[in-house]
Amino acid sequence: MTNLINIESRLSVLDNTNRIERLAKRKESSGEPPDMTLEPRVAKLEASVSHIESDISDIKSDIRELRASDTRNFLIVFGGIISSALGLAYIMAKGFGWLS
Repeated sequence: MTNLINIESRLSVLDNTNRIERLAKRKESSGEPPDMTLEPRVAKLEASVSHIESDISDIKSDIRELRASDTRNFLIVFGGIISSALGLAYIMAKGFGWLS
C-alpha cells in the first residue's frame, strides 16, 4: 500500500507560495496545443532524423580517418623513440669504453 506525502506540509510558507505561483504560470501557458495534424509533425521529425543520421555517418568516417592517422603517427613516434634510445646507448657505450 502506498502512502501519499503531502508536499505542502513539508514546505515553508515562502516555498509553498513560490510553488503555487509556478504552477499557476504553468497552467496559464500550457493552453491547447496548436491545431496541427500529426502528419506534418511526423514529417518534420523524419527530416530531422535523416539529418542526424547523415551527421552521425560523417562523424563515423572522420573518426575512422583519425584512427588511421593516429596509427601512422604512433609508428613514426615509436620509431623515433627507439632510434633515440639506440643512439643514446651507443654514445654511452662509446663513452664508457665498452666499444673500441
